[in-house]
Amino acid sequence: MNDTKTLLFYFSLAAAVFLLFCMWQLGADDRYISYETQKKEITLNLGDKSYETAKTNINTADTEELEALPGIGEKTAAAIMEYRDKNGDFAAPEDIMNVKGIGEKKYNDIKDIITTE
Repeated sequence: MNDTKTLLFYFSLAAAVFLLFCMWQLGADDRYISYETQKKEITLNLGDKSYETAKTNINTADTEELEALPGIGEKTAAAIMEYRDKNGDFAAPEDIMNVKGIGEKKYNDIKDIITTE
């Protein structure tokens, strides 16, 4: 599980650096990359455009994608999958708190990086 998170981080970072290099070759100005460790989010600011990594859709994510979220382990990912199977899609991101093992604290840790759309 931890290896997957590390691999995902380095893959995302490599993709961001590659994109930055491509934009540099095209002559984009005001380039920089920022990385927020708590949210595991990479933001690219290239000139007047800003790009962010995609959010995890909790209605379509598989167990590996769910486990990549901060604080979500194997058991909680399985509980999310089981909840979806029994109750259908989440209507809103905060509905994930209906899953056993996800309280307000854990939800606050992931709310900015999950979506239901």
